[in-house]
Amino acid sequence: NNNEVVPTEEEKPTEQLLYDMLLSSPPKLLAVDVESVSLEILEPVGIGIAVSPTDAFYFPVLLEPSPFLPDIINILRDASITKVFHNALFDLQVLAEYNIDQSNIIDTLIMAHLAGARDARLLTLALSAGRLLPSLPALKQWIFELTEEQIAEKCCSDAQATWVVYHHLLPGMDMDYLTSELQLLPILLAMSAKGIKINQELRQELQSNLEVEISMYDELAEALGFNPGSPKQVAYMLAADGIFLPPTKSRKSLKTNADTLAKVSHPLAAM
Repeated sequence: NNNEVVPTEEEKPTEQLLYDMLLSSPPKLLAVDVESVSLEILEPVGIGIAVSPTDAFYFPVLLEPSPFLPDIINILRDASITKVFHNALFDLQVLAEYNIDQSNIIDTLIMAHLAGARDARLLTLALSAGRLLPSLPALKQWIFELTEEQIAEKCCSDAQATWVVYHHLLPGMDMDYLTSELQLLPILLAMSAKGIKINQELRQELQSNLEVEISMYDELAEALGFNPGSPKQVAYMLAADGIFLPPTKSRKSLKTNADTLAKVSHPLAAM
């Protein structure tokens, strides 16, 4: 029928787009974001998956799980699909119960560190790549300070931003170096789940020695009548003993940072 109208991508219903762009034939690379209850409560609230810089889907997990969630988990378990996260260590901990594939993971946070980024937050990296994240209320404690629509928007936007940042950083990336770093992720995840065995006798000995040392310094500071937490008082007391610290760049005060004091051979500097 020559008069048949073919709907554009924008006109297709969301469910049809989901099948066309993700479920029927998953792309070989996806960007993933996971929203948890809070930074302390690692319970997944929802999963966002970006298939392009402009297309992402949100799947609720906690309150009313999406009927497509089993399909999404199967996709995330597929070792042939590259999953790009920002701070994969955290997101994979949140998704631990679903046994997500860990052999084909990319982390844009690690990429940013390898690229020498001073600020590796997703917001900053996305901005440097030309992507502005939506302005949402700042969270104080947990994700439910946002509405369900805002959670979905945040999750999808973060997934899309992760996609953009990945492609922005990729051309200048040393892939051998990145691969070596990413191989540590499963090890770090296992360590975070099991913890590290600590020699409690040695820990107690170290703690006791430190407590004695701190007590000695406290008594010394009290006897001399100064506060070792005050840079001005530290500089004054050292100067009174004939040790003059170098000035700061502004020349309005003296340097009393740890690196400077470490070079000073005086009991007060050790405090």
